[in-house]
Amino acid sequence: MTKALIYVHNKDFNWKYDNMWNSKWSIKDSEGTLINYAGSSTSGKIDSNVDDDLLILTGLSVTNYYWQITILLVIVFLMWMYWL
Repeated sequence: MTKALIYVHNKDFNWKYDNMWNSKWSIKDSEGTLINYAGSSTSGKIDSNVDDDLLILTGLSVTNYYWQITILLVIVFLMWMYWL
């Protein structure tokens, strides 16, 4: 859950976390980094060298999806531990 392939505008983009705390992530194409994100529970920052709102929002959506899956896995694990 640290990488994703995004297909937008008939192009492939690679989304990935850039640090082990998952507070920085980026979107790259075959030519290099297009968008850098940094976020915490209280603030965030987006640096982009493209003017593509859909791609920027897609990067935020992928991150949100991965956080939801992570929280779900933690809840399932805790419930499993409780029932042992």
